[in-house]
Amino acid sequence: MIFRAFGYIARDLIDTPEHPRHRAEAHSMAITGTVGWILKENLPGWQAALRAQADKFAMMRAQSTSPLYQTLFWLAEYFCRFLAGLIAGVLAGYASHLTLDFFPPMSLPVL
Repeated sequence: MIFRAFGYIARDLIDTPEHPRHRAEAHSMAITGTVGWILKENLPGWQAALRAQADKFAMMRAQSTSPLYQTLFWLAEYFCRFLAGLIAGVLAGYASHLTLDFFPPMSLPVL
């Protein structure tokens, strides 16, 4: 949920609403469409790779006898799983922001 919220406000962090060219680069349909397509094509692979790496860290943690290494492997496993969800959440928030910005009178620039 929080990642989706970050993705939702990310556009306004790049193109601030006070800026005269608000809804410029980060709100462009062409750029967003291109980035969105790249992410759509690669997201499942990225998530699968992160989850596979997390599983490797979990196996290494189970095989380790050192409490320090067990903790480090647990942190690495958690970080990989966290990143797999973060990518999807930010993408969803960014897409919902684009959808809502499409309807006001100023709408969205094509380029």
